[in-house]
Amino acid sequence: MAHRARTARRRIVGTRSIQLRFLIVCEGTKTEPNYFEALISDNRLSSVIAVDIQGEGKGTVSLVRKTQKVVEESGLSYDRVWVVFDKDDFVDFDEAVALAEELGYGAAWSNESFELWYLLHFYCPTAKLNRKQYITRLERQLRARLENRNYRYRKGSLDMYSILCGFGSEGKACARAQTLRHVYRDCVPSEARPCTTVDLLVLELRHPERVPLRRHLRRE
Repeated sequence: MAHRARTARRRIVGTRSIQLRFLIVCEGTKTEPNYFEALISDNRLSSVIAVDIQGEGKGTVSLVRKTQKVVEESGLSYDRVWVVFDKDDFVDFDEAVALAEELGYGAAWSNESFELWYLLHFYCPTAKLNRKQYITRLERQLRARLENRNYRYRKGSLDMYSILCGFGSEGKACARAQTLRHVYRDCVPSEARPCTTVDLLVLELRHPERVPLRRHLRRE
């Protein structure tokens, strides 16, 4: 299990000096945790939020249940809890999204894979791609921009966040993700492909002053 913790005092002081504690529990043990760690570090967000990030190697409902256990047994009180997972071949994908919402957690899901969020930094795909096809298209985009015909995408890469920011656009990725959700607004998550809600977590981390507080307390 990958575990990274940041500590900070938890006081709401003002707009940009706000202190909130986030828990982010990811399906992947490296790809997603490394991405969010870099986002927080590169943007110096630890001055306004405290974030605990865990990579569990579990998917869908089992990940949500694991998150619930972490909240109850961590000894900490969280202002915001997020689960990050992909559709892949899981049959309980919709159930996992619904369970997260029932528990008051944010669900940063991707159909079909987290790499869709990466690709949205460059353009908005509309085809129903699988994980391998996302990677192929991502490599095509980055080979052209890096001027490196031999570039190969590596899951869990520590420099992926900086590459995306340097050659793509996070703002446009957020806008494209919103566009896809609008297209599939009448579909359940398992039928919304391609679609993702990762942008909602990114925006909460960047703008914690906008976060609707839902206190998740440890078990006494």
